[in-house]
Amino acid sequence: MNPAFASLRALFPAAIAVAAAVAGGTVQSNPASLPFSACGERARLRAGLDPAIPPAAALLAAAQSLGRVRMSADTAEHLHTARKLQFACLDALADLPGTAELPWLAWLQQGMRRDADEGLALFRAAHRADPGGSMQRAMTVEQRTTPVELRLWCHRVFWLNDPDIALQRGGRLLRESERGTENLHLRFIRDVAAAQVGPQAKELLLAAVHRNALDGAARRAAVDALVERGATDLAADMASLFLASTGDLIVRKAGLLATLELAPAMGEKLLMDSVPPRDVQPGLYALVRELRAERGLPPLP
Repeated sequence: MNPAFASLRALFPAAIAVAAAVAGGTVQSNPASLPFSACGERARLRAGLDPAIPPAAALLAAAQSLGRVRMSADTAEHLHTARKLQFACLDALADLPGTAELPWLAWLQQGMRRDADEGLALFRAAHRADPGGSMQRAMTVEQRTTPVELRLWCHRVFWLNDPDIALQRGGRLLRESERGTENLHLRFIRDVAAAQVGPQAKELLLAAVHRNALDGAARRAAVDALVERGATDLAADMASLFLASTGDLIVRKAGLLATLELAPAMGEKLLMDSVPPRDVQPGLYALVRELRAERGLPPLP
């Protein structure tokens, strides 16, 4: 076993103080028995800090100590304990007096370099503590190399503050090539863009729908988002996806289903007049046959 985890006594002194505060305000003989459920009690965290140390410095030092411990954890229990306590410390920073004056951006940039989770926790705490500074922090932090979770939160801040900038930065993100298995485009559309309202969001989703370079799942998510908001004026755009002579089968199916949802008469006309060749596109042909049967249209063999 990693000696650093023989017990939670191996944590650095500042982290031990915070752990004790979470347990009830007094130092425990066996910190490993600390209740995880208490980690969200930020007021008790602050109450248990050493009064001789500025509270922001104490919480940040504790979080950094716990981060180092977490990165070398040798069991799931140790990882869980250190992670809970670290994020409780970072979250508690946002409750301090004069919290908007803290050097959030510098802390955030340093935290990102150490660990993606720490960077995300700092960004969220900073947004809660100083919402007026969130836009500038997001503009600075949001880059191609930024961890995915943090990057998505930056885009949420863009939409909250300036939809025009959100449209611009979102379009830039969608033009990037995917990296590995991050599914950035799909997650951005599903978790951020689809939740927005207004013409900028609609424009971004439509651009995603028609961007052939995007993964089919991401484009389908954009189609679904437009259908969800009842964009009947875009029925012809949806039909064009189905009518494409080539392209992602997922997207073509999504286009047909979207057309039927947004403009049923237009969709049924597609089912009657634009049947794909059975021998060339058997999957699409089968869908058309099934939909014609469901709607009482003349059946296909």
